Amino acid sequence: MERPAGAPDRSTLTIAGDDAEAKRVVTAFIEAIGYDVLDTGSLADSWRFERDQAAYVGAYMRNGDLANPAPADAAHLQDVLDEGDRSIR
Repeated sequence: MERPAGAPDRSTLTIAGDDAEAKRVVTAFIEAIGYDVLDTGSLADSWRFERDQAAYVGAYMRNGDLANPAPADAAHLQDVLDEGDRSIR
């Protein structure tokens, strides 16, 4: 189900990459299907949303309630990205 920009239930998805044009194309596609995009930087920065990192499920856990998840906005997602711990592997 497509959600228009500004909809309260619109999730933010993360992207990372080293090719600015590729990120532009991917961003346009993701936004077209109803999601906001948070560019986290280069591929070297993508570890912050790998499995076992806070941001891995952060896009769906704004309220921290596993039984009733809510989509996260970019500000919350940035907060959980900043919690990343590279020693967790």
